[in-house]
Amino acid sequence: MENVSENLKSDVEAKHAFQEILQREGYSDVQISASPTDIAAKKDGVRWLFEVKFTRAETHCFGAATLTEWAAAAEDAEHFRFVIAYKKADGWRFDRYSPDEFMAFSSVPPFKIYFNVPIGKKPAAIRTRLSKRICLTKSRLKLLSRQFEELRALEN
Repeated sequence: MENVSENLKSDVEAKHAFQEILQREGYSDVQISASPTDIAAKKDGVRWLFEVKFTRAETHCFGAATLTEWAAAAEDAEHFRFVIAYKKADGWRFDRYSPDEFMAFSSVPPFKIYFNVPIGKKPAAIRTRLSKRICLTKSRLKLLSRQFEELRALEN
């Protein structure tokens, strides 16, 4: 028997379903992309960006949007939508939010620092610059800590 694991958090099906909705609504050149958002499309000659967040949750969608996605939203808020995608018995649902609307449901947690450590062998630390990744250093850690404390101190 073949062991195939399904990624239950995958948003691929949701993106394709939303792509079809946009085409039916008269958007053209509807493209699923990777960055800065999930879908780019044109309507009346204007470029729109859509960030699709898929959930299987019944009452609340908990998730994250990257700084790259928020930067794109801030650049042209009028033509950007966050989209919560979910399925009901009769098909797909897509709730669209402007950046201002979505911001009301968003918060900034303490910054995460990712790691990728080999198991079973402790090699000498090797600094490699892969893609857009920023390697952690003591000075960057101090900067992140200061920035987060400054954000926390600001009034809501």
